[in-house]
Amino acid sequence: MKEEVDKEMYDLEHIQKKLIQLQMMYELEEISEEHYEEQEEELLIRYEVAKKMEMEQWENMTKRK
Repeated sequence: MKEEVDKEMYDLEHIQKKLIQLQMMYELEEISEEHYEEQEEELLIRYEVAKKMEMEQWENMTKRK
């Protein structure tokens, strides 16, 4: 179960979809600017972590050869 949560937390495609969804909700005035900015910041941090994790996995895969 934890792996599934981690995968969703740090899945680049999932994070990108969440950012788009968040942007749409803000534009439709379903959420406040403050809420939008808080959520966006959290998602961008997760995105950066996910990118680093992806790069580390790639480096590890290429080192094995």
